[in-house]
Amino acid sequence: MICNLFRCRSNLNLPYITIVIGLMLLGTHGLCQNNYIVIWGAGVPELLHTGIRYQFTQTQLGLSAGFIPENNRSNYAISADILSHFGGSTELSERRPWFVRGGLNYYYFESTSIISQEIYFNSRIGREMNISRKFGIALDGGVFFKLAGFEDKKSAYDNGLKLGIDLPVGPALSMVLFYRL
Repeated sequence: MICNLFRCRSNLNLPYITIVIGLMLLGTHGLCQNNYIVIWGAGVPELLHTGIRYQFTQTQLGLSAGFIPENNRSNYAISADILSHFGGSTELSERRPWFVRGGLNYYYFESTSIISQEIYFNSRIGREMNISRKFGIALDGGVFFKLAGFEDKKSAYDNGLKLGIDLPVGPALSMVLFYRL
């Protein structure tokens, strides 16, 4: 199964790696020529995440990594998205404010009793609100579809609620702060 490719246990601390990647992306400012966008956000199924998007005229391609800080558990997500902007105009950006978004999400959850890995496809519609020429907020909503999943019980005792959403279809929502480099 494809999910087994990611099945590894390590002491990798994803929250710190996510912060370091975000800071490194800010350091690429001189190389960007205004086509890169750094994002920070919260959403389902992306969790608390940071990432980067590359801007082509009215299309963006993006990657992000997210997590939920929690003791004795690992919750993280890796996402790849494509956004296509349409409709309306704004004086602070050449990019149109409305967009459709599609993407794939890999979600990993581990506690003392279970390891769960899931892959989702999400489809959304949203709107960007520019605060300045460089900074803004985006909100979107839609649905996600579970494509694959793998679960391994480490013990018979389940010590808590899994933060993953164990539904074949569910709501996909996010709020993102963005900064154009």
